Amino acid sequence: MNKRAQLLDSFVPCTMSREGTIQNLVEQVIPSDLQYRRLQLGIDTKRNEIKIPAQQTQYVSTSNRIIRIRLPNEDILDFSRGYLEFTATLTTTAGTFRRFHTGIWSIFERVRVKGNREIEDIRQYNLINSIVFEVGTPGDVASTIGPAVMGVSDVAARNLFSAGRTYGMPLNIGFLSSGPIPVFALGEIIELEFYIGDPTTYVETDGTSPVVTIDNIFLHCDRVRPSETFKSDLRASIQSGGLALEFKSWSHFRNDITGVSRVQAAINHRSDALDSFVSVMRNAPDENNLLVSNKFLDWNYNALQQYQVRINGVFFPEEPIVASGQAVQAFIEIWRWMGRWNAMGWTGPPTTIDGDDFILDRCLIVVDLNKYPNDASVINPQSTLRHAAHMQLDITLAAAPAVAQNLDTFVLHSIVAILQPNGVFDVQS
Repeated sequence: MNKRAQLLDSFVPCTMSREGTIQNLVEQVIPSDLQYRRLQLGIDTKRNEIKIPAQQTQYVSTSNRIIRIRLPNEDILDFSRGYLEFTATLTTTAGTFRRFHTGIWSIFERVRVKGNREIEDIRQYNLINSIVFEVGTPGDVASTIGPAVMGVSDVAARNLFSAGRTYGMPLNIGFLSSGPIPVFALGEIIELEFYIGDPTTYVETDGTSPVVTIDNIFLHCDRVRPSETFKSDLRASIQSGGLALEFKSWSHFRNDITGVSRVQAAINHRSDALDSFVSVMRNAPDENNLLVSNKFLDWNYNALQQYQVRINGVFFPEEPIVASGQAVQAFIEIWRWMGRWNAMGWTGPPTTIDGDDFILDRCLIVVDLNKYPNDASVINPQSTLRHAAHMQLDITLAAAPAVAQNLDTFVLHSIVAILQPNGVFDVQS
């Protein structure tokens, strides 16, 4: 069965009964007495790759730094193979070298999706994408497609890239990953915003006054053209019950943990579907230092001893995750979270991080809440959404760090965007 025939299964109607599903709109061509398994039902479509331009032709870090792209309200858009194409140029005053941080996503500090209201907002987009790419991408993949397309390369190559290079950036945006989006049924315009960050946080140079210019911007995706009959039936289904697009997104929180060995970091987050916590400790003075390299990839170990999350007085896990010594439990927690570890050991392709890296400068603090699918403290709205709810990351270090530290924590949680009968998304998290 080809990809276009699978399109239908990507839609998740609000009503769960057979009569209320989109699948019920497709005629069954096999008599019921001959059916012996669930039918794979598809629709007649035409698929083409399209390029959606930004609202302006050029954006500069010193002036118009918010890149806006509006999605056309035509047909169905599928971003499963999408990416953002653009040319980035870096200039500085004086200096013998200048380059972007490895990974061209480092340019963008924030990405937002909005219609009549905000649908998704990812802060510190550059940091969380650097983390996910570092721990989730096999080394051989990073060394091949990375330099050619995504700006993942050594310093010599990136110095050359600064004069101007065209990139293809993956779209790690939850809403766009939720499945095919029936934009033809919308009564609002969906707009993507990519915020160019302060260059001092991601540019590496011995010069001063870095300026980033971005042009030739196109959002690539597939446009799927179903029949007018299908469009009419889908509109009728939305009118009767709406259409839900569920996805996972990141919320960012920062805590100053300078001068303490016992960290109790408050996480001011409200959600009824928590997935995981991912945290890194970084040197605060380095954030705007142009001479410091790999700012998004230096995650301090700080003689970490143990950690756990507390939600409304309940600890997850019950016993702290041990990170002292060789940090075996904390290191394996990363791979369990990524689904690359089972009773037989390592599964899936290896990444560039090993145990020695972890206790040096790749210390990733992970608490995977998928282990507790039925725990009320994790999934009960009355627990994690109430005004008095309290979430806290407890970390124990052997001693207070000598350098001022920021603790950056990302909470992965579920969001449901429900397309209402009036064609506007209502967002629930």
